[in-house]
Amino acid sequence: MKIKFCSIEHTTKSTWKYQKGRPNYLCNSNKEIDPTSFGCWTSAFKGEHLSLEFLRFGHNYRNNLFNKIHIAREKITGSKIYKNIDYIKQFNVILVLLHKFSLSDMADFLSILREANNNAIILGSLAHCPGLIRKEIQNKKSFKEFLQCLKKLDLFINVYPETQEYFEILAENLTFKLKEKIIPFLQFFPINFVKKFKQSYEKKEKIIHLAGPTDREDNLANQYIAIALQKKFPEFLITINQWENLNIEPLKLARARYKILPQMKWQDYLKELSRSFMVINLDNIWTLGRVVSDCAGVGTPCIGINATNQFRMFPKLRIDDIAGLKKAIELGERLIQEKVFYQETVDYAKEKIEKHGYKKRKRALLKVLTEKGFEF
Repeated sequence: MKIKFCSIEHTTKSTWKYQKGRPNYLCNSNKEIDPTSFGCWTSAFKGEHLSLEFLRFGHNYRNNLFNKIHIAREKITGSKIYKNIDYIKQFNVILVLLHKFSLSDMADFLSILREANNNAIILGSLAHCPGLIRKEIQNKKSFKEFLQCLKKLDLFINVYPETQEYFEILAENLTFKLKEKIIPFLQFFPINFVKKFKQSYEKKEKIIHLAGPTDREDNLANQYIAIALQKKFPEFLITINQWENLNIEPLKLARARYKILPQMKWQDYLKELSRSFMVINLDNIWTLGRVVSDCAGVGTPCIGINATNQFRMFPKLRIDDIAGLKKAIELGERLIQEKVFYQETVDYAKEKIEKHGYKKRKRALLKVLTEKGFEF
C-alpha cells in the first residue's frame, strides 16, 4: 500500500501540500512551511501539513468572525466540533505534533481522530523542545493531558534521543503500556540541499558567530566566551543576529568589536554560518539544535551544551553549562590554533548529518513501522 502522509499541529503557516519541484526548504518559511524540523517529514513523504484549526473550523479557518461563531457553538454543546474531520480519512500515516500550549486540544483531537480514521497509523512527536515541555507538565492538568496524548498514539517518535531515558522513566510505572511506544528517531534534515553552501577551512572568515535568541537561558554566555576569545585573537569579528529585546550589554561593556546582523531567510543564514569560522550556541534548554544541524551541513564547528544535535554531531565541542565556560574558551582557542582539530570536528559532524537525509530517514521510519507490526 502506498503511504498517504500528513502531519497535524495546532496552528500552521498554511495548509501546505507537496508539489513537485517545491520541497519545504524552497518554500517561503514565513508564510508556507518551515525549512527544517517537521516540515521535512511532510516534504520527504510528499504529503500534507495541516492545522487543527483547518480540521476544526473548515476551509474558512482564517476567518476570525467565522471562528468566533464556531467557538460559541462549541460552548453551547460543551464539546469541540470538527467541521472538516472527514478530510483526514484519506491518510494512512498521520503525525500529530505536540506543543506546550496544545496538549489539551490535541488530547481531545486524538480521540476524534481515532474514531474518524481507525485504520491509520497515528504517530506523535514534540514540536516544542523537551525543555519547554518539561516546564509545562509540572502543571498537574498538563501532565495528565500529555499522558492522554501518549496513550492515544500508536507510536511516540522521540526525535531527541538524548532524552530517551527521561521519557522512558516517566512512562515506566504507569498503569498502561507506554514505554514500548517511545521510539528514538533521528530528525529529517535536507542535507543534500544544505551541503551546497559548505565552505572549506581555507575559505572561512575570521568570524565568531553567536547563535540563538538572547531570551533563552543563558545565551548571554555566548557573548562572554566570544569576548574572551576576541581578547586573545583580536582579528576575529563577533557577529550576532538581531532579535526582539536583544541584549548585547556584555559586548558593549567589553568594548568588543561586533556586528549586529538583521534577521534573515534561512538560506541567507546558511551562507552566514558557512563563512563563519565557528559558532557558539550555549542554549541549555534541551532543544533539538537546528543551528547545530546547519553548522554540520555547511562545515562550521559549533560549541554548545545539551542540544540533541550537539551530542550527536559535535560531541568534542560540548560543555556542561556554566560549569564548562572555561572549557568553551579552551575549545575556541583550539579551533583557532589547531587546523587538524578543526577539521576533525567538521568531518565527524559531516558523517553524522548525512544520516539525517530524507531518503535514509524515510527508509528508517518504514523499517520501524514494519518491525512494530504495522502493514501498508
